[in-house]
Amino acid sequence: MHKFSLSYFYTLIAFSVLGIFSLSVFKKIEQALIFYPEKLPKDFTFSFPYKFEEITLIMKDKIKISALYFPSNQDNGIIFYFHGNAESLRSWGYVAGEFLPLGWNVFIFDYRGFGKSEGEPTEKLLHSDALEIYEYLKFRFNDKEILPYGRSIGTGIAAKLAQEKNTNRLILETPYTSLPELAKIYFPFIPSFLLSYKLNTFEYVKKFNGKTLVLHGGLDEIIPVDMGRKFQELGSKIHYVEISYGRHNNLSDFQLKEKSIQKFLLE
Repeated sequence: MHKFSLSYFYTLIAFSVLGIFSLSVFKKIEQALIFYPEKLPKDFTFSFPYKFEEITLIMKDKIKISALYFPSNQDNGIIFYFHGNAESLRSWGYVAGEFLPLGWNVFIFDYRGFGKSEGEPTEKLLHSDALEIYEYLKFRFNDKEILPYGRSIGTGIAAKLAQEKNTNRLILETPYTSLPELAKIYFPFIPSFLLSYKLNTFEYVKKFNGKTLVLHGGLDEIIPVDMGRKFQELGSKIHYVEISYGRHNNLSDFQLKEKSIQKFLLE
């Protein structure tokens, strides 16, 4: 009896260790499936056709975050831009050109592990970094509207920030309802409870009191347009614009996107 109990105990430990190891491996795989960062050397020099300021922010845990600030001539407010799940500020910085002609300044940063930013992202850190940077922007530009703008993976981060800080407005381009819902499409065999990233964009927007502009392409091949359409269920606070022939990465090619943003910013 004693030997059986001891054997059972050791077996239980072995399976527990195996389970923890397997979960750890799964987390690494999950991270690799979500993020495709471009890492930049610390001495990399950014170059854009508009005036900009390179900023290094130090988070509470001493991690350095790389950011860019693009000032406009009119200074109507600040677009706080949360980019997609790949590349770095080297390419994402060009989105400033969409907002500068509209008189809006643009602030954009690289998530942990992207570009010159240190560390590795987790959902908790994505949200806490967004909050810390928002407070920096409020301190630096205390009389200006800060408008979160989320693109693809960034929509969940932007939406939660808008909800928590009760911003006036929010813009989401090619949003997903939640990452577990999106994962069901690509990996239906993976149980949702195993996913460490939730990023429940729909629920954040549901709790958000301000107006939200949702932009989605009718031919989006990565995040189904039905996910964008679902936000219309939240009523009149949602301004939904569907670009019929738009795909996931080309909405900027359509004038409807520019006109929709311009109209929303003037409201």
